[in-house]
Amino acid sequence: MSREKDLSRETTQRLQEWLVRDAYPFWAAYGVDLLHGGFHERLDGTQPTQEPRRARVQPRQVAAFARSRELGWGGDAEMLARHGLDYLLLRYRRPDGLFRTLIEPDGTPVDDRALLYDQAFALLGLAECHRVVGSAERYQKEALRLRAVIERLLKREGPGFETGLPPDMARSSNAHMHLLEACLAWQEVCADDTWQAIADEIVALALSRFIDSESGAALRTRCFGICEPTCAARGSTGSHRMASSSTSRRRRAASITSSRRSRSWSR
Repeated sequence: MSREKDLSRETTQRLQEWLVRDAYPFWAAYGVDLLHGGFHERLDGTQPTQEPRRARVQPRQVAAFARSRELGWGGDAEMLARHGLDYLLLRYRRPDGLFRTLIEPDGTPVDDRALLYDQAFALLGLAECHRVVGSAERYQKEALRLRAVIERLLKREGPGFETGLPPDMARSSNAHMHLLEACLAWQEVCADDTWQAIADEIVALALSRFIDSESGAALRTRCFGICEPTCAARGSTGSHRMASSSTSRRRRAASITSSRRSRSWSR
């Protein structure tokens, strides 16, 4: 066990060194679009590819740069986080308040669907930017505005949310996992019981419908109708296991915090 811990610690240190030494400087130098705003969808060497941009890429990059300070990178994390979020808020928002899934770099809509997956990452990017920006009230207001629209337009009868608009019959475990991650991120930075209530609902849905009770590990990637347990199950990918692990750590921390609050309120 000790050897495994040492190996894990060494791997984590090497990854952090790579992020600080190579990844952050590279994407800060070549991944930022100074013409249209935001971040490029993809790079071919040091050159951006000319292709539409997914909404989820912007807040993911925002979250990555927002976390760079605590990992030891000395670049302008606040500027980069603002740069990505400003572009997201300006170019991706639909008239109903949700974010469309795909645009051209100049903001021309390509796919006007609003997916829960993208809304979840928008909430996460707002939370992470809120942490690093001094006067962050604007981002909290944006998050509350988006949360209200999600609850109004994507909430289903019973637990869980629509996969997107137009509505899909199936609920996506992956989208719900990222929405849970975003709610837990907001719990870390502001006192608002609604974030915890949504997180609790998603956890209950996962335990009752998305997670295979026999194996305890395989995730039902999509669940239909009222989420009967007969939905097809498929194992999660490595990247989703890592994301689930990160969300689980946040969930445990939130549970501890909630427990402490409950004890303090009862005194």
